Amino acid sequence: MHAVWLILHARGRFPRETILWSSQYNPDTKRTSIAKVDFSVNTYLAEISAISSSGGGYALYDLDPKSKARQDALQTLKQFSCVPKAPLLVLGERGTGKTRLIETVVGKVKQKQVVTLACGGLDSQVVDSMLFGHVKGAFTGAEKDRNGLLKEANGKVLFLDEIQDLPTSVQRKLVRVLQDNHHSFRPVGSDTEEASDFELVCASNKSLEQLAAILDADFFDRVSMLTITIPPLRACREDILSDWQRIWQEVNVNPNLPAEAPVSNELIQFFNSAYLPGNLRDLKKLAYMSCAFLSSQTTESAISSSLSSLGEPAIQGDSPDTRFAFGDLSKTTKDELTKAFHKEFATAAKKQFGTWVKAAEALKVDQKTLQKYMRDN
Repeated sequence: MHAVWLILHARGRFPRETILWSSQYNPDTKRTSIAKVDFSVNTYLAEISAISSSGGGYALYDLDPKSKARQDALQTLKQFSCVPKAPLLVLGERGTGKTRLIETVVGKVKQKQVVTLACGGLDSQVVDSMLFGHVKGAFTGAEKDRNGLLKEANGKVLFLDEIQDLPTSVQRKLVRVLQDNHHSFRPVGSDTEEASDFELVCASNKSLEQLAAILDADFFDRVSMLTITIPPLRACREDILSDWQRIWQEVNVNPNLPAEAPVSNELIQFFNSAYLPGNLRDLKKLAYMSCAFLSSQTTESAISSSLSSLGEPAIQGDSPDTRFAFGDLSKTTKDELTKAFHKEFATAAKKQFGTWVKAAEALKVDQKTLQKYMRDN
């Protein structure tokens, strides 16, 4: 019975190596003995808890999308995930759902658990310890041995999120790990090498060109073996209503509000034209505001109020490299402006869609025309 209470208290979640022991008092011998309990701790509750704690347990995207841009991206992501041991780099603007896709699609294809490290805002010593682990006394505050994520990721997928923020010193240490077939490493302060059989997946909201300039060259070469770009919502407008429905179901926990996401003509027009720099985060913000306004307004009025509160950046965009700057028109000619605009257009298209082929297909422009725009300046 004690085992049952223990499992309930832990919400059914135990490490795989957990062993249950039972102490029994014998009144005849007046001795207490300890014996291993033949009781599996792999519970249904553990599975449910694990799913619910992994960011919702499902991709925010419909995995059978309508838009060709998203179809191609998800298909490539699945194909690349099937390649064993090859580092995978997933790129995409903020809010495109990279983390959720990696934790669901990539993890499912590889049939492995994903161990995640968010690299942003961590100094080199902290990341060093978190990744490689440390031994007692390795530095001030290291009061006991600690296993790092490299060891925890043995037999799993190691996911480094926002890889551009990883300290250079740690990048160089990881280069040595990745170039070794056994992924050998040393915990901080240790003289003993350990090994970890992990697969590496990285993600960033920077472009491939930006990452090449930011990261250590050797590290960049090793993590960018297979690269996939998740397209922004504005490149997948056929899927936004489906995304909106899934976001609503995740956000709306009020039983008094409709189970189906509210829709109006104004909202559809917004989805068809808005820039949405925050992508899924803009939809989530819109869903939260709609939940608030629906408690006292009609559907149309609540959506209108929510859109008004969303702000100008979601409609027109706030990134300086997405708007063409005309400058002083008196100091240039029409042809010069046209060529400059064409180059900006081609640059933005290549950045957004990843390849000239995909950009040409999405924009219904000849591929050679886009490439000519880049050269004619």
